[in-house]
Amino acid sequence: MTQTGKCDTCRARKVKCDEKKPKCGACRKKDRACTYTYAKVKSLVIEDPNTFSRHGKAKVAPIVYPLVSYKGNAEIWEQNTSQSPSSLNENEFDEDEGSDDHKSRKRMASLRLVPTRRALELWSPGRLYRPSSRQDILAARFTGMIAPLRMDVNPLSVHGPWMLSIPSRIGTSPVLDTAIEFLLNSFDNFRSTSHTKQVVARTSKARALKDLRAVVEAGDGTMSEVLLLSTMVHFSAEIYMGVGSADWTFHAFALALMLRQGNAAAIEDNLFWSLVDNCYMEEMSEAIMEARTSLFDTEIYRNLSAPTTQIEGAPDADFARASRTIMHVMIQLPRLVLCVRRAISAPLQGSTIDAAVELAKSLWDVCPDDLIRQILEKHTMVAPMAPSPEIADIIPESICFDSISSITLIAKYWRLRIHLCTLLQTLHQYFPIQSLAVGLPDLAFVHQEDMKTATQLAQSLTSALSFSTTLPLVPLRILACLQTSVGTWTRIIRRADGLVPPTQAATNVATTKHPHPNPHGPLNVERAPNLNPRVEVGELFMKIRNHAEGYENAAFVWKLPVQTHVTFPSAAPDEVERAIRMRDWVMEYTNRIHDSWNIERAEPENIQLVLDISAGAPIPAWVTRWIDGFKMGLNGLELLEYVGLGSVGHPPAVA
Repeated sequence: MTQTGKCDTCRARKVKCDEKKPKCGACRKKDRACTYTYAKVKSLVIEDPNTFSRHGKAKVAPIVYPLVSYKGNAEIWEQNTSQSPSSLNENEFDEDEGSDDHKSRKRMASLRLVPTRRALELWSPGRLYRPSSRQDILAARFTGMIAPLRMDVNPLSVHGPWMLSIPSRIGTSPVLDTAIEFLLNSFDNFRSTSHTKQVVARTSKARALKDLRAVVEAGDGTMSEVLLLSTMVHFSAEIYMGVGSADWTFHAFALALMLRQGNAAAIEDNLFWSLVDNCYMEEMSEAIMEARTSLFDTEIYRNLSAPTTQIEGAPDADFARASRTIMHVMIQLPRLVLCVRRAISAPLQGSTIDAAVELAKSLWDVCPDDLIRQILEKHTMVAPMAPSPEIADIIPESICFDSISSITLIAKYWRLRIHLCTLLQTLHQYFPIQSLAVGLPDLAFVHQEDMKTATQLAQSLTSALSFSTTLPLVPLRILACLQTSVGTWTRIIRRADGLVPPTQAATNVATTKHPHPNPHGPLNVERAPNLNPRVEVGELFMKIRNHAEGYENAAFVWKLPVQTHVTFPSAAPDEVERAIRMRDWVMEYTNRIHDSWNIERAEPENIQLVLDISAGAPIPAWVTRWIDGFKMGLNGLELLEYVGLGSVGHPPAVA
């Protein structure tokens, strides 16, 4: 059996090789040159499928980029360019060879696109070049996917810098190669859907999952760079297969489980943080809905992401510091929500109240407000253009960003800010004395910050939509941020209507007597013609919610203790009118983003229920069972039966 890891000299001499690097034992003993080029990607080929004939033959010669090494191919440079490798960047390897920065630069410089004389011949219309191996084809397709635009304005940069490390790793692991093939096929299917492409994408998905499962089952429990990257590739591929399904959440949660112990795989620092940034936000949201702490809320990550931690080797120190500080606060939000919920349910226990207000104060103080303000001044500009004609009289200006990385970072900060403002308003509502005693900002200031942040999010929508009209990855990235701002405008409307705070409104008692315990009537599946096994998740969520609310309102009373509450300042009529328009406008644009990804349109009641839970409201038991059933892949009638609402069903309790 041929060893793919042999060095070139031992392979030519047909002798055994111990495959040690940088020199094997035999080459070191004889002081010979030792290189490893067998089964490596040698060139990237870019072809336009639109130029193919109906028989699959290319009518136009492809563009070929041979991949060569600086140090191992100096003669190619001498023959084809007037510059030497060192003259391109004299400081390329000037750093200490043992430093992390030197290793990072060396890895980035190991492969370069070099227009050799052979490549120039292949570019001629009379000659065609076809990739000679599966790895070459994958490398060409992947480069063609990410190459059209600069990464700072390329929508695919939303996935993170880890994508730039993929071309050099193609051919190093079968499980990674099948995952990359799945990503490419799912991306092709998303860009131009057809039955053939759907079949190809599903087939490659099944093959990639089989390989990934085999690696996980055969492993000893330790994390490796290949396993982490393969899971991240699956995560991204499932997004193109369908955001409305739960498959991508499985990979996000699996990635979070593998990363919870820190950089156990000892991968390079920038790649590690790129993987963490892609999964901790989704895991944080899931933790809030499941009433648990975040997997990343550990001493390891709190120390790694602390504002005082020194950051080395990052391309942009301000961006990296702001991103990690935001993560430092975000991963502790689920714990703060739990503390607030416990304090409200047990107001006579002073320790629970103190824990909630003190944690809220520490998280508010550590927010990188000054750093974000500097980034805004440096990377944004205000344009005299309304985000939409419908709200031109409310928001006459838009915020324009110079790169995708800046808008994703700032939107993440705004989402964090709204979450904190929501929880601080809840604490002020129920525990005003303790909130002021620990030094939390006063209620009026929090209210103004809440409105200001929601307004800035609305101002950024135009810039998010402008980066790409055919690949709406940036709007998808800020979708959760926009939906969070719905709560800001709803709180203003509730105050004007004299309603109770969100935590009480979520499970308030209905005093109207209904002939049936459920005011909507019994849920009989046979009498519901629009319920079928392929019903959309959003529509199903509304049905479950409506029928469960009747039981909860009739059978459950959330008894609040008698205590002194701070009254929110009543909203003026014009402020309420603006809030209603802004809420409806945000909902409309979030649903347009849903439409672009073929997701069921969201209802304001669904989003507000999630936001109320994030503010400390009790979690209805049917929501917990609905989440569990959704993760199990149930839908339609199966999901209804699992939640417990088949036929008449039984009234679910409130968690």
